[in-house]
Amino acid sequence: MRKGVEETKKGIPMTMNFITNKTLQKISPLTILGSGFFFAVVPLILVGLYNHPMRDDFWQSNLVQEYGFWGAQSYIYNNIMGRYFAMFLLSGAFALPDFVSSKVIAIVVIAILFSALYFFLKTVLARNISRADILLATIVILLLYLGYMPSIVEGLFWVTGALMYQSSVVVTLLFIICFMRQKQEVLWYRRAWHYILTVFFLLAMVGSTEIHVMVVLSGSLVVLFFHLFKRKKIIPFHLFLIVCAIFASMVVIYSPGNAARIENTVLKYDVTHTVVTSVTHSMRELFTWIFSPTLLLSTLLFIPLFLKIRTSGYTSRYYFRPRMHVIGFLVILLSSHAAALWYSGHSPDHLNNILYLFFLLSWFFGAYIVFLIFLDRYPDIHQVISRYFTKSVLSLLCLIVVLTSFRSSHSMVVFRDLYSGTAYRFDQQLRERYTFINNAPKNKTVVVEPLKDYPQSLFYYDITTDKESLFNRIYAQHFHLEAIQLSPIYMSPR
Repeated sequence: MRKGVEETKKGIPMTMNFITNKTLQKISPLTILGSGFFFAVVPLILVGLYNHPMRDDFWQSNLVQEYGFWGAQSYIYNNIMGRYFAMFLLSGAFALPDFVSSKVIAIVVIAILFSALYFFLKTVLARNISRADILLATIVILLLYLGYMPSIVEGLFWVTGALMYQSSVVVTLLFIICFMRQKQEVLWYRRAWHYILTVFFLLAMVGSTEIHVMVVLSGSLVVLFFHLFKRKKIIPFHLFLIVCAIFASMVVIYSPGNAARIENTVLKYDVTHTVVTSVTHSMRELFTWIFSPTLLLSTLLFIPLFLKIRTSGYTSRYYFRPRMHVIGFLVILLSSHAAALWYSGHSPDHLNNILYLFFLLSWFFGAYIVFLIFLDRYPDIHQVISRYFTKSVLSLLCLIVVLTSFRSSHSMVVFRDLYSGTAYRFDQQLRERYTFINNAPKNKTVVVEPLKDYPQSLFYYDITTDKESLFNRIYAQHFHLEAIQLSPIYMSPR
């Protein structure tokens, strides 16, 4: 009886005492999360070695081959779209030989996202928050994003989609970083340098996607009205940024290429369908994202970090009204879907990918606001947190988060494509196709065999039996063929 009392005197069963005291006490939460992140990223890098160009990748490559690096950007701006910064990145990527960009795109995207997220959190959080805490928060957010983004193919392996949309997220984070740091710098030359970087990343952000044009314009108006009606004055640098944002937005919106695209929109002026579809699509996404077990468990990991921020006295700048936070996020989510539906007739997964990352950042920011409200109403809650959120409990939570994310995320799909050999056979079949095409006569229609393996993590689109289809013509142009098609017995999996 005495032994039993001793075993449970702290309110924890003997088995749990053994787990927490003997095992997890020796391993830090950061080590567990870092290991989980490593085993999640390595398969993505390995499967990326079997990646090949997809539909728009061939088209972009054709333009660079035909017009050159600068000529391709001029052609796109005048005939296709006004996304000047995105096209600059893509023209550089496809100037590399032998489609190197397709093989390394995954590791490049992961590396720049990780760096941008880390420095973003380091900038917005309190200065006395340790690097380990910032690193832990970065890994959690990126682990969720890589594991649960709506489409891993369009997010990491489709070069055009990955560079165009993921880079827009990165430059947005870099803009916020530089904007905040220019106010913190004391030395004039360092402040001037951050002024320049802030303007550069603002222009890059506007030139990435039309969605960012809308967000930047609406944000500029909000800032302008806030300064004029709330503070009764406006900071000159803020006014300069607003002018730059308006000018860059006009460069994108009124580009000749955009005018040509607008003429071909599917749902032009269909207001009712756009509004209804954007609302239903947004609500369905929110339900899926919010009620993810991994997200809810990951939120618990942030509670000790929230407490550190609160006790550091660094809270006033983040204490916003919850309603305004929710309304702001919903406005951006709904307007982004509405703009895509209005513009192209559907809301593509590469847009949903960046909206999901924005949702994650908004979710944890909102969780911090809720935490502040609870802490104000129940001041003794910090004692509960200190008592129960020990190193052992956090390590156990990290382990559960990692295991949960592996079980239900894209990691299993990638691992299955590697382990089954599907990705390897996919790569070999495409290499054999390229060899056959290069040896085929250029003045005839080339008929190739269909692929037999379709890895879910890599396959996006293939040519069809119709040699006059758009992708078939792009494919033929890339290989300098008169025409190309699949053998007539082929039935497309998509």
